Amino acid sequence: METFCAPGKLILLGEHSVVFGQPAVAMPFRALQASAVVSRHSDRDTNLVVEAPDFSVRSCYTELAPPGPPCRLSNSDSNAPDSHGRLDHQVEARLLHAVFGALRLYGAETDACARAIQVTLTSQIPPGAGLGSSTACTAAVCRAVVHSIGRTIADADLADLCTRVESLFGTVSGVDSAVICHDTPVCFVRGQPPRVLRPQGRFVFVVADTGVTHSTSDLVAQVARRVADNPPLHEVLAQMGVVAQRGVRALEAGNVAELAACMNENHDLLRQLGVSHEANERLVATSLQGGALAAKLTGAGGGGNILALVRSENEVPALATALQSAGATRVWSTTLAE
Repeated sequence: METFCAPGKLILLGEHSVVFGQPAVAMPFRALQASAVVSRHSDRDTNLVVEAPDFSVRSCYTELAPPGPPCRLSNSDSNAPDSHGRLDHQVEARLLHAVFGALRLYGAETDACARAIQVTLTSQIPPGAGLGSSTACTAAVCRAVVHSIGRTIADADLADLCTRVESLFGTVSGVDSAVICHDTPVCFVRGQPPRVLRPQGRFVFVVADTGVTHSTSDLVAQVARRVADNPPLHEVLAQMGVVAQRGVRALEAGNVAELAACMNENHDLLRQLGVSHEANERLVATSLQGGALAAKLTGAGGGGNILALVRSENEVPALATALQSAGATRVWSTTLAE
């Protein structure tokens, strides 16, 4: 059995504004991965088994039709979707949509043999933290299911499939699917193919988890309402797009100082959108006081994670200690290099 993995993601620039057609800059976060394995079973009483131990999901399906939103399925396990909390329910629903989406792509959704499988998902990516957990899980499962029927899937097709699955659960821009499925830094504009970025030099980042979880779809909906009620916020979104374009040029020129300026400005604009949280602000301030060149929330906000840019790996241990003292529950480092 082959294991198929997908990385987390970090948005450097352009959260929320990307939903409104502005560019965003994102990179894969390979320190954290979602992994999926598909195995076959011979139990005539079972059609499909889905298991995700990190999310307390295990269900056996006997009568299974391609799910639509919401999933209406006949389940032989006591762990039915409605018996779990909201997170487990959504994880299981995404798993099912990913399985059928992958099979349907190749006309195999009605093939009983193709559906007689056990899908096992594991994930290191914390959910509700702005690191692309749901999309990475979807991508890993889709790749594994496609492989189980003897096919392969192109990165662009996988990204399209993941975006379709994720859109069943709320408004999405597609940036998570683009960066996770292509597994490379990208500049992304909604409705357009992602532009692969070629950074020059070396950029070192520290990622810190506030420990405050959020619903990305809820935050996206809140921003949409704020913008509708306060039209001047369109100018904030447009400025975020300008900052993202500057960030692209900084990355491709190896200009660390300019990228830092863009990140700091982006965070100020996110504050104006009302998506920062006191926990974000505390860790951003700690990062800057600890010598980071820049710090901002990454992802939808409302907690989740912050992203700090430092001069070199030598600065990481001291900053990680300071962030943990300030309340960060987990700290990682990652690099972006040519």
